[in-house]
Amino acid sequence: MNSIAKIGRSLISVFLVVLVSTLMFFTSPAMAANWTTVNRENVETELLDSDKTTVVLLVSKAFPEDAKTQLKSAVEKTYGDKYKLAVGSIEENAFIYNNILAPRIYPPLPGITTVINGSVLQGIFIDPNDPSPAFKFVNNQLGND
Repeated sequence: MNSIAKIGRSLISVFLVVLVSTLMFFTSPAMAANWTTVNRENVETELLDSDKTTVVLLVSKAFPEDAKTQLKSAVEKTYGDKYKLAVGSIEENAFIYNNILAPRIYPPLPGITTVINGSVLQGIFIDPNDPSPAFKFVNNQLGND
């Protein structure tokens, strides 16, 4: 009887190891979208010369990293399956941030905008606690309901 219990535990252990090892091949929701990082060196190729509609999230380097991650997740959940996503710092992409309606304070509020056929459209700041008004603004630009 003791040996049957040992065999049972061994089989369950092997099953759990196989199950856990196969789960690591699934992508996590946080990594599902393919984010492009926009900076001074690649803004031309990634945004202005791109033929894809791109949703651009700009966050200041002074902003807490967890807030940035939370915003990226919200943008990804809203636009990740339909549009190219780009993220960058406000400090390195000031000319894009100038198209964003936001109070000019420090640290600057995160902003979201879209680039369609190489044209940077007017964007809006994002309230990290409630990004839905900013998403509504972007949806109106994109023609989404």
